[in-house]
Amino acid sequence: MLFDVVFNHAADADNSLWGMEVPDDKGIYLQDWRRPWGHAPAYWKDEVKAFFVDNAEMYFGEYGADGLRFDATRYIEEVRGLDNDGWRFLQHLTYAVKQAHPDKLFIAEHLPDHESIVFSAGFHATWCASAHHEFQRAANSNDPIARLKGIVGRELGDGRRYPNAWNLVSFMGDECHMWGYWHDSEDGNGDHRFDWSIAGDPVGMQMRRLVAAANQVRWNNPCLRGEDLAMTHADRDNGVLAFKRWIPGQGGAVLVIVNCGDRSFRDHEYGVRTGSQAGRWTQILCTQDAEFGGWEGAGNAFYEPSTQGDGNVYINLPQWSVVMMRLSD
Repeated sequence: MLFDVVFNHAADADNSLWGMEVPDDKGIYLQDWRRPWGHAPAYWKDEVKAFFVDNAEMYFGEYGADGLRFDATRYIEEVRGLDNDGWRFLQHLTYAVKQAHPDKLFIAEHLPDHESIVFSAGFHATWCASAHHEFQRAANSNDPIARLKGIVGRELGDGRRYPNAWNLVSFMGDECHMWGYWHDSEDGNGDHRFDWSIAGDPVGMQMRRLVAAANQVRWNNPCLRGEDLAMTHADRDNGVLAFKRWIPGQGGAVLVIVNCGDRSFRDHEYGVRTGSQAGRWTQILCTQDAEFGGWEGAGNAFYEPSTQGDGNVYINLPQWSVVMMRLSD
């Protein structure tokens, strides 16, 4: 379980820190520097640093969290100056909390993303929101091949220490089919609460099963965390792209086929080029399987095709899907 923590600003209303020392005064915790949503904390003060370290550790000690997602870290980074450097605050925070909780995951919403938030500020991973939005456009048939080629391989994380940090996290509710639950207008509660009744309904549970399955596939297949990647297949007419991941010297490979088109290919009729690695392939994920809201027989269960003489492997490929095949021999 991940908690979303907001350390970049304090609210102007209903704020327990506001006026802690003096009514209607910022007190010791806040400063004049404002974020779009309220005043920024006084990051250079020791008591403020201690407050946030204690707050982060609370989620692990009292709630058993697996990690934290830090909101809008760019707004912390922007607080610059001789004594109030927000970047140094981030470094202090991640270092201090890691000392007590080395097995926990720290994810930054650092937009636009940059590797420095991982390799300098100490986070394990950061959002790549541009890749997320490009995939949305590709899934809506907006030049899918070019867009997918531009984002495949866009991972930004500390794979040396936390190899599964890169793609184990979904965006703001889409892990239960609620992308966009956060909105500018207030809901019936006067805020922007997560609707847990929707998260647990049949559609929400299908998506939750899919996200869990995708994470498990990544966990079980080190190839998907390797640095080697090759595009093997591009079918602009049907909106299909395939790429392959592998780790040199370790054998094996994973072939990922993305179908952004409306057509479903049945009877193992669709040929996908596998590149230089050939052999027998076993399906490890089909996003249109029935348990994820698709249909029985959508993918290639109990079917292990081999690369043919023409360099293709022939599979079922349902519409609007991702099919993943692992090289078995």
